[in-house]
Amino acid sequence: MQERTAPSSAHRASVTRRSRRSSIGAAAVVGLAVVGLVGCTTEEPAPVDPEVRWVGAAPSGRLDRDPWVRAVRAELVAEAVARNRNDFSLDAFAKTATPEYIDRASGTAIKALRYNETTTLLPGPLPFTPTQVEVGYWDQGDDVAAVRGCVAGKWSMDPGDSLGGLRAFGREFRLERDHAGVMRVASTAGLPDADCDDAGPLPVALFDPVPEPSGVTAPGDLVRPDGTQSSPRRR
Repeated sequence: MQERTAPSSAHRASVTRRSRRSSIGAAAVVGLAVVGLVGCTTEEPAPVDPEVRWVGAAPSGRLDRDPWVRAVRAELVAEAVARNRNDFSLDAFAKTATPEYIDRASGTAIKALRYNETTTLLPGPLPFTPTQVEVGYWDQGDDVAAVRGCVAGKWSMDPGDSLGGLRAFGREFRLERDHAGVMRVASTAGLPDADCDDAGPLPVALFDPVPEPSGVTAPGDLVRPDGTQSSPRRR
């Protein structure tokens, strides 16, 4: 029987070095794979602002050309987008409404999520017909104005709601103009004595693409005006 000889110390050292290099190489491959996976991770693209498409001709009356009325219409678009996304930190909303107004709007959404786990999806900006613009109402100066008119009483994509034959109600939008000339909605108030039956059909505009639910079902997932998603304060 042939007698086996024990491997020399030089041979054992060579095997050890090869084993160590193999381990290092395997670790490097795993590391590169992890880096590759991390590098391939992409953030979700920011939502694209919808187009506003009028059903029929866009409003073009004398009051519709008033800058205060245009500021109201811009706010109605921004607020509808913010409410549909449950994101009240949008720049467009901040440019058309005061921080206090936006905070109140987000508070309304928080209540809806707390009790119903959903918010109303809006097909477009709230339909609105202006009937009067009063600059400097209550003798407050030329940097405030009240825009009065009629708005749709029910405006949503909820099941059972119809976008036809909208019933109108009176509303007053109170706006402020800052030192840079930017007009923002500060508050609204109902006008129970407004005669909206004679205001004619409300002009309707719809978002394109059609809004989809935000997927937000809990108050803590709503994006607050400051961009955070912290637990909302009680209201």
